[in-house]
Amino acid sequence: MLSKKPYSNKSYAKITNETVSLFNDLLHCGKILLKQATKEDKLNTDADKILLLWFNETLNILQGTIVLFQKQQFNNSLILCRTLMENYMNFLFAFEKEDEVQERLLACRFFELIKELHELSRTDKNNIYPSKNLNKQRLPFDITPIIDGIKEQICSETYANLYNKAISDFDYDFDNLKNNLVKRKWYTLFDKTLYSFRELCKHFNQEDEYIAFYSKYSKKIHANDSLNGFCINADGRIELKTSTYPEDMSTPLYHLVSMITTIYKHFSKYFSLKNNLDTDKYKRLSEKLSDLLTDWDKFIYNMECQQKNYLFN
Repeated sequence: MLSKKPYSNKSYAKITNETVSLFNDLLHCGKILLKQATKEDKLNTDADKILLLWFNETLNILQGTIVLFQKQQFNNSLILCRTLMENYMNFLFAFEKEDEVQERLLACRFFELIKELHELSRTDKNNIYPSKNLNKQRLPFDITPIIDGIKEQICSETYANLYNKAISDFDYDFDNLKNNLVKRKWYTLFDKTLYSFRELCKHFNQEDEYIAFYSKYSKKIHANDSLNGFCINADGRIELKTSTYPEDMSTPLYHLVSMITTIYKHFSKYFSLKNNLDTDKYKRLSEKLSDLLTDWDKFIYNMECQQKNYLFN
């Protein structure tokens, strides 16, 4: 349930509104790029369309972050930023080698087809949906035509190079339900050492970001920090926290802006678009971000001091 607690003071309202304004500026720039890419007849290949879907998902994540942030759901908004990091790393890997961009974009879709086929084949073999432990009803329709359709796509000319790579490097057989390739990531097709998201982060020298940012908010998704919602009051009793102040903002805010701007640069370069985050605008954005990071650090520090004074004095 979204919090309805009003802002407690003017400084809180000011810094929150300024942060939302920064997010909206980023979102506006992204929507302009998206409009340019769809309006100027630039979607000529399957890889183009895949990249467009990636970019649209990035904008949806940013928009969801803004909505949650406005409702003072800070941790929830930052969980979305964790998802954004997955998109960001996908962009980095796809654009790592200029001569492989098209193939790497196709690989993402190819891998989705492999996983989809695997799940449907398992369902077809069990012939019970969704699981023999949950539901004893038979499937109400024959999924064989769907499975055959996916197999045709996997073997099509579009994915021919990737299909041959999967066979030669991973002994892939779409009739073998025990094939380990489905447990990997799409970028594993190009480098066997990149078998997990953490390994991908290491590949780009971003393991520190993985630990400090991605891993931290993974815990919030899995409710590992649920006890943080409680505190001990002045009488020594445990009670539910009512404060909606964020625990940290400068680190995730910095990463969010950095990831978004990097994604915009790759997207605009691929489609030969005019990136409206030009040098002057980017400079102003960076200055605004720097001020916000300082303000958030000061504000959170002051709130922590007030809470300690309340508890121990």
